[in-house]
Amino acid sequence: MTLVSACGWGFLRALVIAAAALAAGHLIRDLLASASRREKAAAWVLLLTPYLTPACLVGYAYGNFALSLVRHPAWNHAFYAFLLWMKLAPLAALVLCFAPSALSA
Repeated sequence: MTLVSACGWGFLRALVIAAAALAAGHLIRDLLASASRREKAAAWVLLLTPYLTPACLVGYAYGNFALSLVRHPAWNHAFYAFLLWMKLAPLAALVLCFAPSALSA
């Protein structure tokens, strides 16, 4: 695999993960809008948990699991994409909740 093809596949993977995170963010925002006060508080705690978790802890857990997938690179890439999606979906929901609405129709 050349550098150009590796960068192209990485860019494509990033676009797919970003689109999936944005779609999940819209779902989470809609669920937050229709939730009760107690459910909203619990949802905000769950949304902020990935950002309060130390990166070293996540890296240690991922490194340990990724070693078991050395012989299966497709599964390793899929697991890493899932971890990125899990980190970016709550961020997309937060941005969508706090982003200002359009000024005009």
